[in-house]
Amino acid sequence: MNDLPLEITLSVFSRLPIESVFDCKRVCKTWRNLLQFDHDNYFADMHLRCPRGLLLQQQHQLFYDDDDDEGPSHEYNIHSKVSLLFFGRYKSFYYVEYDENDEESYKTHTRISLDLPINAAIMVGSCNGLVCLSIRIENCYQAAYEPIYICNPVTRECVNLPRFVVNNEYKQGAITMVNGFGYHPSTNEYKVVRIHYFLNQHSIGRVHVYTLGRGGGWRDKGEINYSLSLSKSILVNGALHWIDLRKAKIIAFNLADEEFRVLPSPPCLVPALTSNTYRLQVLGGGLCLVNQSGVRTADIWSFKKKRICSNDVTKEHEYQSWSWSKEFTASISQINSVNVPFALTNSGEILLWYNRRTIVRYDPKTATSEVIGNLDKKLQSFKAIPHLNSFVSLKALGENAKILGSADGLDSKSTKGADQRKRSIDKL
Repeated sequence: MNDLPLEITLSVFSRLPIESVFDCKRVCKTWRNLLQFDHDNYFADMHLRCPRGLLLQQQHQLFYDDDDDEGPSHEYNIHSKVSLLFFGRYKSFYYVEYDENDEESYKTHTRISLDLPINAAIMVGSCNGLVCLSIRIENCYQAAYEPIYICNPVTRECVNLPRFVVNNEYKQGAITMVNGFGYHPSTNEYKVVRIHYFLNQHSIGRVHVYTLGRGGGWRDKGEINYSLSLSKSILVNGALHWIDLRKAKIIAFNLADEEFRVLPSPPCLVPALTSNTYRLQVLGGGLCLVNQSGVRTADIWSFKKKRICSNDVTKEHEYQSWSWSKEFTASISQINSVNVPFALTNSGEILLWYNRRTIVRYDPKTATSEVIGNLDKKLQSFKAIPHLNSFVSLKALGENAKILGSADGLDSKSTKGADQRKRSIDKL
């Protein structure tokens, strides 16, 4: 391979899984120097785009109107492997993949330990392999969590974001905070959004935005008149989405122009006081609303495009080209708690997770469900989010990131019921 042009060599490496790329770095100094990820994200972007034999690109009809004769305007990536990132005790991440062609795949997980200077954190979101973590604000009367760390569990880079300043006004008024993290391809920028509310003014939020690598810290974007404190942010098409449950509206924040817009509301969305009834999800690359209509039933609504137009669905003049459509009602008799759809498989089945323990596969075509199995006991008390490992470098983005531990590979792989196996790291 030494005689191949650089671009072809990198293209070959980009088709390998993460673990194999690390193995190649240990072959010789030439490859080690070639596969450095902190000077630019050229290889990281190439690796993200490459199917590597594990991802299938196809045009999926779930999120398009049946009357659209022209067909979908772009392709979604539907994974034959669905990947999740768990984070909990002992400052460790666990990476789990479910392969619909291998029902035992979820039993194997990869542990990634990071020496984070915290004891507890909540995952805000994951985007292109970068993970945003929030921690509880100190000296604040009300429990509120602020985004404070961005890290890449694979490269072990971590950056600390400027802290939220708690003054006497916040201490006396008590605040809550809503957070989001995402990426917009048109600007090639990663951004963190935080919105804080006084509890006695829950409908007025103050918005701040932090752009990775830009400098200047948090930028004040002013106030909004939407109450988003009961909703979790969802990233779709370069915009963060929340539900204003009190007004029964879906709010989108475009990460390119940093403006809020109101999306059309599905017919099922009515004012609510809790977040147990409605949840926004990403399924098959599209925005969905899960309406928990009963203890054992959930309605899935998708935001569908009627005709060809730009993919930026947050522009007001394009709302006429999109509408909500009820796809199906999932009736799962063996589940006695809230169902959490988290992925759409390549075959069109919905994966659900409940009790932070059991994975269920639901087939909307036959309206049948099947319990696949339980996760490893180590992961059952952890939080999980969809995640795709990558080599995206915080240093290459312009951040003064620190390396937490060794960046020469992942810690270990473990299979449920088997002894943990350590990966050896050879020094060149």
